[in-house]
Parts: sequence; structure tokens; C-alpha cells
Amino acid sequence: MNRIDRYLVRQIFAMTALVGLVLVSIYTFVVLVTELGQGTGSQLGALGLLRYVALLVPANAYTLLPLVALLGALLGLGGLAHQNELTAIRSAGVSWLRIGWAALMAGAVLGVLGFVLGNVLGPAGQDSAEGLKQGRSGASHVRWLRDGDSVIRLQDLRAADRVAGVTAYRLAPDQRLAAIVTADTAAYVDGAWQLHGVVRTTFSGDRVVVEHLPETTLKGGISPHVLQLFILEDNSLSASGLVRLIDYLRANRLDASKYEMLLWRKLVEPFSVLVMVLLAVPFAAAQRLRESGVGQRLLAGIAIGVLFYVSDKVAVSLGAVYQWSAMLSAATPTVLLGAFASWRLWRMR
Repeated sequence: MNRIDRYLVRQIFAMTALVGLVLVSIYTFVVLVTELGQGTGSQLGALGLLRYVALLVPANAYTLLPLVALLGALLGLGGLAHQNELTAIRSAGVSWLRIGWAALMAGAVLGVLGFVLGNVLGPAGQDSAEGLKQGRSGASHVRWLRDGDSVIRLQDLRAADRVAGVTAYRLAPDQRLAAIVTADTAAYVDGAWQLHGVVRTTFSGDRVVVEHLPETTLKGGISPHVLQLFILEDNSLSASGLVRLIDYLRANRLDASKYEMLLWRKLVEPFSVLVMVLLAVPFAAAQRLRESGVGQRLLAGIAIGVLFYVSDKVAVSLGAVYQWSAMLSAATPTVLLGAFASWRLWRMR
């Protein structure tokens, strides 16, 4: 990377950081106002609410990152073009392809940042935020799960290793009800579930046998690593969490297409950020934008971002209707936008 490359990358990073600070601050303020309207402030208190909103900042930044990267690159390179610095760089023998390469390097770094936000910081922050909120509210998370030949209802899923109000319906090979097991509480200890306050009802022909047990041990079953995935919102799951959830659904012969789509979108997202930065190069070089002010460049960037967002939603919807592969539905908008940006750069060479 030579001095000009470093200068271009530095300009893109500087404007991206500025745009990110502004947009994430606005988004976080909107979240704060929304939570106040929903009574979270009285539930958590002022400091608790601020902590809750702060824990959501990485996830908010991840949501906005493609638009932030596009606007940052467009303003950074557009500002250089407006001040004729790009013209001077071009006069020094630097091609548009070389400028595009510098933008690509900046986009790659931002893509890695997006991967970290979406798979490490964001999920961890949202997990802590939901734990803080649910711990104060006392609200229950009712979940229905499948584990082999059993269908399980969890009345109160507040933590991955502690549940209350457990009801398990065990099915016979002919899908008739074979037994019902209820437990007041269950805790995961040393690789097994410890059930307390157990009532086991077994159906055998015309006989019904009811047993009352103070406690019993259930080996195997759904692990806390899987239960944790049902506490978080779907969009808050990391790629590794989605893989575990998909494996669980497939093992129990359940539909995993929704989570396969989320997984592929999570994997494609860093490349979307990279493509957004690359796309800014031909637009920054356009005569009309080069002579325009900051407002017009922002408007152009927002228009491109909205177009990409809509095309992404359309591709996902079409994929669900026509049963396309999750990879194809998730990657098509990014691939098409990347091809368009590359074509524009190639024509400018």
C-alpha cells in the first residue's frame, strides 16, 4: 500500500467514522425514546435504561453499517473530487482501478468490522440487554420445542440452564400420546437436567399410571447452548448460533429454511459492506456529483442504500415463494451490485 492508497483509505475511514457516529447516535436516540414510550424507563430506572440502550449500540451499528459505509465512502471520495484532489491524483498517473483498489481495501476492513459486530459484539450486547430487561420485568418466555419423540413446552424460559413450568409430551412410534411429564422447575447440572416437582403420567392401552416424584434426572435432551438461541431474537443470533439452531431443527425434522436464510444473510453482509464502498468510487467520479455539495451526495447515497435494501427484501421474498436456495436469495443483490460497480470501474479505467 503506497502513500496515495493510505491517504484514500484514511479519508474513507474518517468520513465513515463521522457518518457512523451521527447515524448510530440518532438511531440510539430513537431506541431510547421508543423504550421510554413502552415503559422500560420505569421498569429499569434511568441508569438501567441507559445501560440497556448502550448494550444495543453494537447491534444498531451492525444494522446501519452498509449505509454508513456507502455514505462515508461517498462523502470521503466525493469531497476529494470536489476539491480536485482526485484530479491531481489521476494526473499523477493513478488509474481509477487503482483508486477502486484502495476503496476495496477500506471496504474489506469495514467488512471485517461488520462481521465482528454481527457475530460477537452485537449478539453479546443484545443477550445482556434482554437479560437485564427480563430480569427486572419478571416476564415469561413460553417456548414449544421438539426433542426426538417428545414435544416440550417451557412456561418460563428466563435462562438457558434454568426453566420453570416444564411439560413434555412423549409420542409413540404411531404418533399417539405415550406419556406426559410435568415438572415445576428444571436445572442443567453436570450434563443432565435435574427436574423437581415431577408428575409422570403414562398411557398404556386402557391404563393410565400417574407417578409423583420429588425429583428425577433426565440425561441428554436439549442442551443450554440450544435453549439460549430461543431467548434471543432471530436477528440477534450469531452465525455460529444459527448453525447450531439449524442443526437442531434438521435433527428433529423441522423446517430450518428461515434460519438458513438468516445465516446466509449474516455471511453475505460483510461483502455487502465492501461492495457499498466500492460502489462509491464511480459515483464520486461522476461529473454531476463531483460538482455538487454534501447534501446532494448524501441524497444520492441514501437513494442507493434504499434501492439496495428494497432489492434485498424482494430477493428474500421471491426466494421464499419460488423456493430458491438460501444462498442464492441472500447473495443475489450483493453480487449484482458488485458486478455493476466493477463494470462501471472497468469502463472508467
